[in-house]
Amino acid sequence: MHYNFERRKVKLSQLITQHSQRLQQQRSGRLFVGLSLFGLLIAVSSFPSQRVLLGFTLMFALAFFFLVQRSRQQQKFLKKLQIWHDLIERQHQRQQGTYKSQTPFLPKDLSEEQQLLSDDLHLFGSLSLFSMIDESLSAGGRQKLKKWMLTPLHNQNHLEQRQKTLQSLSSHSWPIIKTCLIGGEQKEAIDTSTLLQDLESPFVPESFYNWLKVHLILFPLCWTLVFLGWSQTLPINPQLPFAIYLIFSLYSLKVVQHSFGRINSLSLQISQLMPIFSHLERISERPIFNEILKNICSHRPSQTLKSAERFISWLNTRNHPMLYLLVNSIAPWDFVICFLAERWRRQANTSMHSSFDDLYRFEALSSLALMAHFQTQSWPTFHNNSTLTFTNMFHPLIARHQAVANSFSLEAPCRLALITGSNMSGKSTFMRTVALNQILALMGAPIFAENFDTHITNIRTCLKVTDSLESGYST
Repeated sequence: MHYNFERRKVKLSQLITQHSQRLQQQRSGRLFVGLSLFGLLIAVSSFPSQRVLLGFTLMFALAFFFLVQRSRQQQKFLKKLQIWHDLIERQHQRQQGTYKSQTPFLPKDLSEEQQLLSDDLHLFGSLSLFSMIDESLSAGGRQKLKKWMLTPLHNQNHLEQRQKTLQSLSSHSWPIIKTCLIGGEQKEAIDTSTLLQDLESPFVPESFYNWLKVHLILFPLCWTLVFLGWSQTLPINPQLPFAIYLIFSLYSLKVVQHSFGRINSLSLQISQLMPIFSHLERISERPIFNEILKNICSHRPSQTLKSAERFISWLNTRNHPMLYLLVNSIAPWDFVICFLAERWRRQANTSMHSSFDDLYRFEALSSLALMAHFQTQSWPTFHNNSTLTFTNMFHPLIARHQAVANSFSLEAPCRLALITGSNMSGKSTFMRTVALNQILALMGAPIFAENFDTHITNIRTCLKVTDSLESGYST
């Protein structure tokens, strides 16, 4: 199947232009209605008895809020169209072998052997095998894809099962593309590791519960005394117990100061992840996605994150000093929020880890499935012997108009081949071509050849040359 990139890009460009014009019209209309509303408000304040003016003011106010809402929706839709256009453009460049990532992934935790393999085969970097595949939304998804690339499967049944999964996903690509549109609003990969690390350790210090117990004793006691003093049931000044609780409450705030900072730091990751998890929960009900997203389907992480978002929103009282002092003077407001946050952390710690495992696996599978959908639909065949045979195999990182396809056959029991040729005749590029397609095959991914019969084996390299794929020179 050949994907028509040009047709899709033209259609998306037309939609972007059309909706940009519509957004501009809505903004102009919103400005006109807003100015009219401002004039009507002045008129109503000058002639308050004129009910007709009041009616027009209410009508223009409703129209203004309606246009504000419509223009926001239009802006969000326009942004998704642009993300979709960028995705198609990115896949088109990859299909042409010309894509260079603007934010290359350069892992720092490679072993010496993995680093040598990466350098020899251009596995990571701006023009690399990883950048040709990667459509991850999170840093964890990138790590999962890196792991699959460097430690591939060595079980033929598992490889064939992953191939079937990817073939199925590539034929149902729209839910995957929609996931990319939802998560693509972030400029960088979402840092899920910070959220998981925060879930590992308590939000509150060890002394928190002792202070909370004192609050739970003083709070009802002081307010009971305030009520009894106010009603003159007891001969006591009601201001005295109130002042005691106020001083204690304000003094105890230092105990939860650090906790509030940690809780508030979760808001960015939660706002980024909630729409992604909500979408994955919806598609997890489909049979094709159910097995991949079974933990997300059962744990419903979007609801867990929504609970966290609720008590994080209560922290907004800290942005209003007078309100903040008021609520903490009459009740243990901060301590209640921290208690709820800590209880949420304990409940979420286990379920969120398994949900993130599903997310990372889905991201890695999605990257490979989109490669199968947009770039190549050729799949390798595995044999139990040392067979290595392919037809018209080419290097995926070389521009298609420059790439030279080669055929080769190494039938079992033969296990060694000698490649000869003059300088810059393509020997090292040929070896890289075989190695990169073998890595893809062992990931369960499609390959860049008409056919590829291979076997499960480890890949070792020791080229140590400074060839340039872009400039086309060889040492």
